[in-house]
Amino acid sequence: MSQHASNISTSPGLILRTAREEQKLSIDRVAHELHLRSSVVQAMEKEDYDSFSSDVFLKGYFRSYCRLVNLHEERMVELLDTQLCSRRKEIESEVLNEKKAKQAKVRKKLTGIVAVLAVIAGLSVYVLGYLLSSEPKENSVSSPVADNELAASDTSLDVPVNEEVNSNASSPMPDTLGTSSNDDITTADSTSNAAETIAKEKIGESVLDSQSQYEVAKNAEIARQAVSTETPLAPHASFEASFIGDCWFKFTNGEGKNVFAALKKAGQKVKYTGPMPFTVIFGDAKQVTVTFEGSVVDLTPHTAKNGRAQIVLNLDD
Repeated sequence: MSQHASNISTSPGLILRTAREEQKLSIDRVAHELHLRSSVVQAMEKEDYDSFSSDVFLKGYFRSYCRLVNLHEERMVELLDTQLCSRRKEIESEVLNEKKAKQAKVRKKLTGIVAVLAVIAGLSVYVLGYLLSSEPKENSVSSPVADNELAASDTSLDVPVNEEVNSNASSPMPDTLGTSSNDDITTADSTSNAAETIAKEKIGESVLDSQSQYEVAKNAEIARQAVSTETPLAPHASFEASFIGDCWFKFTNGEGKNVFAALKKAGQKVKYTGPMPFTVIFGDAKQVTVTFEGSVVDLTPHTAKNGRAQIVLNLDD
């Protein structure tokens, strides 16, 4: 009983209904007396306030209903205001909770997008690093010069920083580098070695006796004289390259030997004196300064759009 009374005291719609039933009035009779539709009377008793277009109309109908069933208008309107205020807070709370839920959803989505972008950025850095590390190989592939020739270049020809190759110094590759200042002696020694090798292959080194050795020496002398008279000495010249950045570099002398074929770093320098003409290839011409016979060479006319340069250096040019 006390619980029912408590519900009535806080529920204006229930108070209206109880008062109507005590006076034995039907919903249709109330609607007729108030000049309202029966559905409007039922909405006030059920506290279905969403059916009303505004609180002004609701309170007007509510006051008329209270007067009809002999209820205190002001107290009933105060109770109605309290109920409406409470419902507004509930609605605002629901809207706020819904807004927070949407914001949390958006934050979660943004977090996922940021994670995906971070993964993409990491992959991009990895791919970029891989491409930069393989740049020398790409320069080699794009070169019109035979790739097999580049791959087959003797890596032992890669000279360290401020390296200088000169035929005047002793070298394990006399046929690859230039000759010394005494061209006749060096050329004669090289020709003699070649002739002796040819003679030894013909008669068999393991079965040489004293007579065979005499014939070998005689044949070597004949071959040396023939080579020295038939093969003219190629003119020699000096070459120097100074690098300010990473650059793939290949150098071929006048005898067709690959003197250099390697990736050069900033601060490295190479020097060479030997037979011409020189065929030179640079992967990035902007990273090198070239001097030929003491004069700086302009690589611009020989440089492609991708920075690759190829030039043939000869005193006749």
